[in-house]
Amino acid sequence: MRTPLVLLSIALIAAFSLATLGAHAAASAKLVYGRAPDVDGCGDEAAVRQAVALRVGYDPFVLVSSNSIAVTISRAGADLVADVRLVDKHGVFVGGRTLHERTGRCEELTAAIALAIGIALDMVDSQAAAVEPDPTPETPPPSSPPAPAPPEAAPARPVEPDAAPVIRPPRPSPPVTFGAGWSAAINLAPAVATGPAVFAALRAGSWSFGVEGHAYLPASAPVGLASLPADATVRTSLFVGGPSVCWNLAPYFACAVVLAGSATAQAPGVADAAPSVHASFLVTGGRAGLEFPMPLGLSLRAMLDVFANPLGLTVRTGVVDVWHAPPVGGSGEIDLALSIP
Repeated sequence: MRTPLVLLSIALIAAFSLATLGAHAAASAKLVYGRAPDVDGCGDEAAVRQAVALRVGYDPFVLVSSNSIAVTISRAGADLVADVRLVDKHGVFVGGRTLHERTGRCEELTAAIALAIGIALDMVDSQAAAVEPDPTPETPPPSSPPAPAPPEAAPARPVEPDAAPVIRPPRPSPPVTFGAGWSAAINLAPAVATGPAVFAALRAGSWSFGVEGHAYLPASAPVGLASLPADATVRTSLFVGGPSVCWNLAPYFACAVVLAGSATAQAPGVADAAPSVHASFLVTGGRAGLEFPMPLGLSLRAMLDVFANPLGLTVRTGVVDVWHAPPVGGSGEIDLALSIP
């Protein structure tokens, strides 16, 4: 009778040992389960454990494990959303799934969670079954002389894109300035001569090239000769014009001016004097001025001229010279100018 009992005891011990070894070989993990406050009607942690046990054939969850499986259930609108995450013993995220149940049925979502956990446990089981490499280093083969390093290739030059065509903006046309003013001159007439002036100029950088004209109104003065009556006078009117070249450094400018013109002289009160005498003359000189900008392209200009009268201007009545222009004279002028770009 003792032999069957001994054999039965040995069989039970072997079966228990095999079951224990199988339980230790099976993958296990620590379960962390949570639900959002707005999720109701879904099972608790025990329901999830039961569903997983039915899926994998055993309860894989233990209190202490090197692997952790976290399950959270939340709601997104009318859908239920479950996040299943597997973290290994090193705290490294191994894998996971995000599950959506659009009908809002927790039974369907729990079954999907159990399937995802089963797949995660299979991953853990596969990693544990992998054969670790032998830490004993293999004997290295006999050393051989290192192969010569290949020559370094010259660095490739970067391919530069085709240069885009340079589009130059059209060159703006030179600004044109024109205007009018009032001028007063001395030593061009027996008295101070005044009259209107007009001008126009073409600007090119700091330089401008212009043309101008002046009409001096008749100016009279006593002759002052003892041989003539005391009431004898001489009167002249002038028309002059010519080119000018100016250098501009705002608000200053300086010019060279050449003016040619015609003078008409009369000598009222002088016996035997012709009704009028016409004479041509030429003056040349320099100019300095200031330009004050104004709105709408306008500017106010003030200038002074100093000129020489190389040809002279003499007014004669018969054989008597009643007036002779000095060799040096000058003028002042104020203009209102308009510039057009």
